[in-house]
Amino acid sequence: PSGFGQWSGDKAEVVSGKAMDGKQALRFVQAEREPALPNYGAASCDVYQLVDLRPLKADAALGDATLELSVQFRDAREAAGEPVKFIGRLYVFSGTPASLPVEWPLNQKEALAAGSGSSDSLGGSPQSWQKVTTRVLLPEQADFAVVHLVAYKPKTPAGTGAAFGEQFADDVRLTLKTQPVLPVRLAQR
Repeated sequence: PSGFGQWSGDKAEVVSGKAMDGKQALRFVQAEREPALPNYGAASCDVYQLVDLRPLKADAALGDATLELSVQFRDAREAAGEPVKFIGRLYVFSGTPASLPVEWPLNQKEALAAGSGSSDSLGGSPQSWQKVTTRVLLPEQADFAVVHLVAYKPKTPAGTGAAFGEQFADDVRLTLKTQPVLPVRLAQR
């Protein structure tokens, strides 16, 4: 994760004509090793975006708040093949994101809240989209969130980087849902 409002991470690109609406979608291209974990293989193409939650604090303070991430994934391979797992993750942190790019993924354990949803694909249904949703309760001290989209090939041999190209993400939505604190009356008999 490297900045607010911009996608970063492993090699991915925005392509035209592949989206749900025929416009643009994110295409996963190549898995890369994590700088903080150089001895690990590269089986997943990880893409991140930082979201500043500070402007939403007034809305979230009205009651219980939930942050919901939903994303549509597509495996456009014509024929069935090796499995691919699509994952949508959401992490919520306090403070500033200055140390995230250097320490990631080691500082995930410092998250105030985290959620994850996934979907598996073998290919063979190139036109179908799979919706993945995850939610976290939003703590009052939350300052920013990390949206983490993943295409993962679990059978990637050790020491190699997984190649992608026919896996896409589209319609990424981050929604703040609030529930007002309702008054409670005690009934006596």
